[in-house]
Amino acid sequence: GLWAADSTAAQRNILLIIADDYGADSSSLYNSTSAVASLPPTPNITALAQSGVVFRNAYANPVCSPTRACLITGRHSFRTGVGDAVTGPASPSLTSAEFTLPEAFAANAGLGYQLAQFGKWHLASGPNTPATIGGWPHFSASLIGALASYTNWTKTVNGVNTTGYTNYATTDLVDDAVAWIQARGTQQPWFAWVAFNAGHTPLHKPPSALCPHYTSLPGTTADINARPRLYFEAMIEAMDTEMGRLLAAVDRANTHVIF
Repeated sequence: GLWAADSTAAQRNILLIIADDYGADSSSLYNSTSAVASLPPTPNITALAQSGVVFRNAYANPVCSPTRACLITGRHSFRTGVGDAVTGPASPSLTSAEFTLPEAFAANAGLGYQLAQFGKWHLASGPNTPATIGGWPHFSASLIGALASYTNWTKTVNGVNTTGYTNYATTDLVDDAVAWIQARGTQQPWFAWVAFNAGHTPLHKPPSALCPHYTSLPGTTADINARPRLYFEAMIEAMDTEMGRLLAAVDRANTHVIF
């Protein structure tokens, strides 16, 4: 009876969040010298860990594209050919021959999941590649490895580019994800990959409301060059602040959250 009830229970939503260039050494969850290390405040990430499971042995590639390729295919870089950051059409990219996570969901349509990716793609060039190569039925955010500016960047939504987009990228990402999640309702389960650009360069001072511990930073080019660490920390705190807004929009009792 227990097995039958469990097997027919509603599928849970899945929220997969990835931060960019946010090393374990910068997290109080992993840095054993947190008493002396300079670490950004991340109350939402910490709360997530306190109510969940923290992996003590986990591995990632040290650059953007290979990590994403492994995550979306379950295959090592030497198999996908994505061994370094995708820098343009001429560099090794993910190909349509790879069986991706969204394609696995599509192959099991009976599960009823709705899928979307929000945030950095960086696996192939071309505005339609999140769909044609990744298999994402909905994509919104940036295609390339590094934004020119977090407040002046090219936003791509389902193959359509908007240049000179000025919404703060970390906030815009969560705006889109929250709107999509809320539009799903409760009838069908969903899987959302939310891939922050933060804390990838360019280093900058985020909107003060998002990084209250770093409001005194002047944000000038000279100061960023002189004290880059503080600006990285401010970007991570801003990401954590927006993660709190994202998590507040999710039915936590019915959602697996992976960060």
